[in-house]
Amino acid sequence: MNQYKKEPLGGVMLIGRMVAREGKREELLQFLEEVTAAAPEIEGPAAPLAVVFSTSPANPDMVVLYEHYASRASLDEHLANHERIPAYRAHLARASELLAQPTEIVEVATPVVRFSRAGPAWRQGPPSGHSGCSKEEVDGIVVVARVHATPGQGPELLAVLEEAVPPQAVYEADPALVMDFANSAANPDTIVFYKHYPTLASRDEHVARNQQLSVYRDLLLRINALLAAPVEIVEEMTPVVRYTRKPAAEE
Repeated sequence: MNQYKKEPLGGVMLIGRMVAREGKREELLQFLEEVTAAAPEIEGPAAPLAVVFSTSPANPDMVVLYEHYASRASLDEHLANHERIPAYRAHLARASELLAQPTEIVEVATPVVRFSRAGPAWRQGPPSGHSGCSKEEVDGIVVVARVHATPGQGPELLAVLEEAVPPQAVYEADPALVMDFANSAANPDTIVFYKHYPTLASRDEHVARNQQLSVYRDLLLRINALLAAPVEIVEEMTPVVRYTRKPAAEE
């Protein structure tokens, strides 16, 4: 039987879009992987804890990035390092040759909790070639969305969203592998979720179950009663590769 592991999260989550020049997406992906794999050695604790690169079915030239930093200070230091570390200045010059437009920061949020389970969409890939950084090839589909609570109801909405996770492991044959919930930096009553499904069919099954089962319909009624606006789908994307490193305290 599927079963979720629940763990608290912290730090800062960043989601961005990068649009490559026509025909340059794969070259951009390779370049981004090289830079990400080297980051722990170049930056130390300021490097992201995790980075996932995805492609967009809607735009063949787009790369969507998900980054998780240990703290806001780590993110700020990482951004400053782009200017003060010579190797990064060279990387920025290369990026400008590959990008059709500046990187768009879609969301900055504070991760609160993660639900995860084992599944086939995570495959150990070749070593990254750098110490302190591991690489995994991934697939499936990722959905990023914003859930807008009425003013002051953000914590209650998050609690109900968390309550809605365990039934998925019971009533769905192949539920989401990972569900991260975060508080948007732009609005404390906006919850950002990042859901990684093993397949498109598993995502579609979840949507169908929402309408078919009374346990889901009851939860949806409670969620809808707390909403200030309809759920906003930010991005649906195909994950390609994930890089992770241990926090400094564990290295």
